[in-house]
Amino acid sequence: MDKNILIRILEEIDSDLVVLKGFPVFMIEEVGRVFPVLDPEVYREGKISFENINSQRMLQRLFTSAEKSVCCCESFISLCNNVTNISVLGKKVTVLVNNLLTLYPNQSDWDIPDFDSDEFEDASNNPYSAFYSYGEQINGITYVQYIDNYSEDNSDIKTIPLIFPKKVGSLKNTPSQGYKMLSNRTIDELLCSFYNGKVQDISPFYVLNTNDIDYSRLEVLLGVFDLFGYDVTLYSQPKIQSIVSRKELSEILKEIWGYDSFRTLRIYKNPAIDRTIRDISQDEIIETVIRESEKVLLWNTNDEINNILLTAPTGAGKSILFQLSAIYIARKYRAMTIVISPLVALMDDQVEGLSGYDRVATLNSNRTGTEKTLIVEKIKNGEIDILYLSPEMFLSYSISTFIGTRRLGLIVIDEAHTVTTWGRDFRVDYLFLGDYIRKSRKILGYSFPIFALTATAVWDKTQKNDMVYDTIRSLNMNPCLTYIGNVKRTNIGFVFKESDISTNYEQRRKLLTIKRIKEAIKDKKKTIVYFPFRRTIRDLLYSEEISDFKDQIASYHAALFQNQKSQNALDFKSGVKTVMLATKAYGMGIDVNDIEEVYHHAPSGNLSDYVQEIGRIARDPKIQGIARLDFSPNDFRYKRKLQGISNIRTYQLREVLKKLMSLYKMNGEKRNMLISTSDFSYI
Repeated sequence: MDKNILIRILEEIDSDLVVLKGFPVFMIEEVGRVFPVLDPEVYREGKISFENINSQRMLQRLFTSAEKSVCCCESFISLCNNVTNISVLGKKVTVLVNNLLTLYPNQSDWDIPDFDSDEFEDASNNPYSAFYSYGEQINGITYVQYIDNYSEDNSDIKTIPLIFPKKVGSLKNTPSQGYKMLSNRTIDELLCSFYNGKVQDISPFYVLNTNDIDYSRLEVLLGVFDLFGYDVTLYSQPKIQSIVSRKELSEILKEIWGYDSFRTLRIYKNPAIDRTIRDISQDEIIETVIRESEKVLLWNTNDEINNILLTAPTGAGKSILFQLSAIYIARKYRAMTIVISPLVALMDDQVEGLSGYDRVATLNSNRTGTEKTLIVEKIKNGEIDILYLSPEMFLSYSISTFIGTRRLGLIVIDEAHTVTTWGRDFRVDYLFLGDYIRKSRKILGYSFPIFALTATAVWDKTQKNDMVYDTIRSLNMNPCLTYIGNVKRTNIGFVFKESDISTNYEQRRKLLTIKRIKEAIKDKKKTIVYFPFRRTIRDLLYSEEISDFKDQIASYHAALFQNQKSQNALDFKSGVKTVMLATKAYGMGIDVNDIEEVYHHAPSGNLSDYVQEIGRIARDPKIQGIARLDFSPNDFRYKRKLQGISNIRTYQLREVLKKLMSLYKMNGEKRNMLISTSDFSYI
């Protein structure tokens, strides 16, 4: 980093203290020639000495200084640990974050271990644990991430980036010549060159592989170009190119599923530029998945492995994309595929759909201990090639526990939108999938592609309201090939009517729903009726108003036994029952192609849930389906109740922290420990 530019930035900051976060020691010493350094004793032979950090001495200097001062982040973290509230000093503090990097080279005089290694044990007497939340060794260099103990409840502490990101403007089509390609790797390389002060030759024209660009890092790079006066034009070129698939794929399709040809998906050609759509056959995507897996299975260590993310509408045949890929790599390379799936019913439905292939199994709560042991033995013996797991089961054991010495060729994240939607407040294990997979790659000693699929992830090129890139970031999927599909379904119509049921709301809402159920049964329309609560379903089922046609109604919710849910789902699918009353527990991934209508007793909790639920209509393209809603403003009371139920209370947070501390002590006060949600079930 150019010291003159840094000094100019510091001169413009209106603060009494500027904390330099992520800057090399030599740069802090250079800056110290212009600004007073609050902690000069800390810097010894180009390193930060933890032993020489003295927060009391710093506090005294800060309190008495009339000039703008600077210090390293380690010293400031120590100061905040020893001072309850910095604001009492009446001093303005700015933390200047070096956002050229996301992890910072270790500047301390301690050898920081790799936090992901099996040998790592967190010990409270190691001084680095007070400053760094994470350490990783990359190509023999240790990188760290800082603890943040200062940003909350400190209004006098402001955090600003060294480089202010610059928005990506409109992109142009690829120029004919004279350009350089820009990928996530080259973006990081360019940013590192600016950090090290060894700037590479900057091209006036860069072409983006728009399928996998991390726009947050790209915007930082554009900010750097702007700061240094480089005039750069960006062009766009999708990374995905048309490919020819191998003939064995069609043979497996015919053998297992009985189909003569693959279906076509409507995929945006380059959504960063426009809405142009091109048709891609399923086998093109399968071929891409297999090629990425083969980079590992054939030990092509020099080839960069791309992960794959696909969005496509419900009923588009997404499951066949990873199932056929898994069957191929199992037959040719004896490789295993693990499928992470959110619901037991979804796992069972997909395994049932593979009736022509018996080398597949599920490990879930429906299995006895004996059955689970037998399945694991069959996997290790090479008798099972595709394993379905819940995220909770997947995170509870090492991958080698399931597959032994077998080679893992592919991990599939089915219904990938749940990573960001459920992971925040419903199924928190989804939040840890990305880190767990990253660590597993290190432990296994080899990589493997991730294939994530969903029908409802929103794509936004600005990445501000973007579930696609949230998912990619959460799962550590960069570099990633993204297939953004057109989810519009032309055979679904919408019938919304406003209903005046403000008085005696609950009873009138129930009667209106019963009216719609009667109409569906009379017209013999296979219909799903969605409810926010299972209690509402039970109340309706016991109503006298439906006693005459109760035999035409099935129900599905979490309170039913598994055998009841399975039978009810089968009765609805086969047409024995015309109407299914369900919570959101029913439907994800179900294979029922003749549903004509979905009715909502009340609006869904969010847009993604609604798109999923109405996507179950008319999977048979010859059917014209209806999404129906009788809307009343009072319907939102259900959403408010759901939000109230999901909110965590203060006493619950307190009990969680107590339990975590108890488990930490039971684990010998080691940082890495395995925790189950059942440990907190009493709260």
